[in-house]
Amino acid sequence: QRFKLLFAPVGIHENIVNDKIKVYCVNNRVEIRSEEAINATVNIYNVTGQRIALFALHNQKSASFKVDNFRGFAVVSIIGNTFISTKKIFIF
Repeated sequence: QRFKLLFAPVGIHENIVNDKIKVYCVNNRVEIRSEEAINATVNIYNVTGQRIALFALHNQKSASFKVDNFRGFAVVSIIGNTFISTKKIFIF
């Protein structure tokens, strides 16, 4: 036995909030629902990485944002002080 391999998690502690935040689209509006009130910045990107919208959440549990002039798959990134949540949705 020449080598011994050990595997363990590395030094980044992640605050898991992905299950607490739901993101979906209804009638060209991006809907965000959270179990607890959050302060965050919401960025919406198309599949090529171009930001198509930017919104802010201020101590809110839910929010609805209209996304004009875009149809297709998008990535919603919600960035708070202690977390980042990223979801993929289809805007129609």
